[in-house]
Amino acid sequence: MHQVANCHLPVHAANRSRLAQRRQRGLTHVESLIALAVVAVVMGTALPSFEQARERRHVEGVAAQVRTTVLHARSLAVTQDRAVRLRVETGAAGSCYVVHTGPVNACTCLLTGDAVCTPAGRSFHSLYLARSGPVALSANVGTMLFDPTLGTTSPTGTFSIQGRAGAELRQVVSIMGRVRTCSAGAPGMRLNGYAVC
Repeated sequence: MHQVANCHLPVHAANRSRLAQRRQRGLTHVESLIALAVVAVVMGTALPSFEQARERRHVEGVAAQVRTTVLHARSLAVTQDRAVRLRVETGAAGSCYVVHTGPVNACTCLLTGDAVCTPAGRSFHSLYLARSGPVALSANVGTMLFDPTLGTTSPTGTFSIQGRAGAELRQVVSIMGRVRTCSAGAPGMRLNGYAVC
């Protein structure tokens, strides 16, 4: 058995051996560029999905708050045996709502989200959404009155919660104070898992 040392190989064979070892150590520049291109394509397709998921989360979160607020206002009216109002205000800076007792204008909400009431009113809950934020709130009514005796709501109304890219949920309040959630907007922007408005 004869062992042949690397130094006894012809020059061409030794160079080929070193070249093969060098190729196996890492990626070439071409392979690195291909890998970067693949990562860029994957990130380019994943980013819109991430933004859509994020917007959906914001819209669903505010919609859940609105639903809870309506049900709470109705519950307050019945348990405290007095009329409770849900007042919605929209301005250039944003929109807000406040749950309160007293006359229609007894309470208003500030840009900080806090409510200010006259002595005739008492605030229970308020929410403010800045126009520059990820979600906008609007309603087709200015105020809703929850009757303590009948447990009804008048007038009925619809709250629209809309994301910047167009995802939209609506909270439709019936005369009995029940809330139905539905998805509005263009077919491609509707949120799955909800009835279509």
